[in-house]
Amino acid sequence: MPAYHVLQGEAHSADDDSSVVIAWGGGLGTAAAYGTWSSATMTFEVSYDNGITYFAIGSDTTLTVDGHGNFDLPEGVLLRGTSSGGAGSVALTLEILPRRPIA
Repeated sequence: MPAYHVLQGEAHSADDDSSVVIAWGGGLGTAAAYGTWSSATMTFEVSYDNGITYFAIGSDTTLTVDGHGNFDLPEGVLLRGTSSGGAGSVALTLEILPRRPIA
């Protein structure tokens, strides 16, 4: 099994701000965000071209309230979370974690 890089517990507090970028080890994962939204949107994004272009992973991973969405992506893509909107004090925690099968 390839080594996974994870984003765990990253604080996110600005409009139009992107998280750190992680390289994905391939396979199933979960993206989650929770905290104070103040009308913000968090979009978890993927890049297939080494960070030149990012786009939403999918509708399951575009959040406006506390929640999570699952995805299945190939090894080597880059992942990040990007906020937009927000009418006040945005204070979110981001997570991108692997969904490993129970042994």
